[in-house]
Amino acid sequence: MASPNHGKPTYKKDTQVNGLDVMLYFWDERDGKAFSGWWFGPKVGGDQVWAYHPRNIATPPKSGWKVPYDGPVDPTLAIAGGAGQAQQGQQQKGGPQQGWGAAQKGGPKGKGGKDQQSQQAEMARKRQEQASTLTIRRVITKLRSATPESIDEVKAELQTTLAKELGNCGAQTVKMQEEAEKGVQMATQRIEQLLAQKRELEAKKAAMELQRKEARETAEKLLKELEALGEQSETMIQEMKEKSEPLKEAAEMSMALVEKTAKAVEEMGNKAKEKVKSVADFLKENSQKMMVPPKEGAVDIAAGITKAFSKNSEHTREAEIAINFAKATLAKMARKATATKKMEAMSATFAKFNKAKDGLMSKGEVCKPSSSSFSRTASARRRPRRRRRRARPRPSAAAARTSWSPLPRPRACPRCSRAWTRMRRASSPKAAGQGRGGRDDRGSRRGREDQARKGGRHQGRRRGLRDRDR
Repeated sequence: MASPNHGKPTYKKDTQVNGLDVMLYFWDERDGKAFSGWWFGPKVGGDQVWAYHPRNIATPPKSGWKVPYDGPVDPTLAIAGGAGQAQQGQQQKGGPQQGWGAAQKGGPKGKGGKDQQSQQAEMARKRQEQASTLTIRRVITKLRSATPESIDEVKAELQTTLAKELGNCGAQTVKMQEEAEKGVQMATQRIEQLLAQKRELEAKKAAMELQRKEARETAEKLLKELEALGEQSETMIQEMKEKSEPLKEAAEMSMALVEKTAKAVEEMGNKAKEKVKSVADFLKENSQKMMVPPKEGAVDIAAGITKAFSKNSEHTREAEIAINFAKATLAKMARKATATKKMEAMSATFAKFNKAKDGLMSKGEVCKPSSSSFSRTASARRRPRRRRRRARPRPSAAAARTSWSPLPRPRACPRCSRAWTRMRRASSPKAAGQGRGGRDDRGSRRGREDQARKGGRHQGRRRGLRDRDR
């Protein structure tokens, strides 16, 4: 047993046959499925082979070998035991065969030399035929993996190999020619399909590139329009600021001028707000069209959109501030003008009756405008203040309807008269018919109000009792 090949063990015959080693080895599918299997040959992986078996198993098969490798199965070739040596299945009458290529059954002993020479020549011819067909098939296998760039080179190599090896193929000449033509045809079709797919892919790529280019051009055009709208709104904001600047010195301006300036600022602010709104509407309508991937060396569309959005928000805020400032200034100056007018009227009245022109008015001077201008009579003598007499609270209707018990007056506390209160409640018709706590009760809301009005709890109750007795 020699070193393994392609994951399977390799066997070698102990003795040579016609000066050649006899190797039994396995070959995988790297050169195609048609070359995968177990092989007999003088060299592992060589072009010269003697027998072939297509099964992919761990050990060499014992029967079913093709001799030659592309011929029919030879039932006389069998593998004996595990030694890996090839022997003929049937034995000669005169003794076993000696090595590879021994005389076939039926050959006379006396003519063994000629038969051996003819067999050796036949084997040499077959080996050459097998080597040529194997060489041609290897080139055909290369056609299956050829690329559009290397197909012409492989075709030329196939033509060269056919011209060199096709004459040595013997009975396989026609078959090799057909396989070569079929291999070239299949390779050509495959290359055409690859080229068609490549052209289709390139066309799609070109269409996508054109679409991206058009989208970027559209986005750049829209960005320019957006920047132009932003510049217009910024110009209007600056003009509005310039017009609102005099309002900071409104105290030194006339009311008419303040009104005119505030009205102009408000009108300009409204126009600026409309322009800012148009910028916002433009962004809302075209933002999706302006969303394109960034490109090196080109305008950054996303940064331009962000900048325009921030500027538009700033312009909105500045317009609101300017309009509110103009309105507040106008209202302030209107209030000031009204107050000034009133002060001027009062000063005129004062100056009219201030005969001495000393900035002070005497009592007589004060009385004179009160009668002439305000239809009032003012006296220099001070009237005494009249005191209002506090009216005594009248009893309620419920208290008037109350019938008191003729029972003698019980003793009562001189400070709070609790016993008398209880007796009055017990003898009251309201307490007898409607439950305790009538509105005439001194402990009710009216009693509490009376106490608060007369200055205290005990004092109020005593006064109430005295009034009743009286």
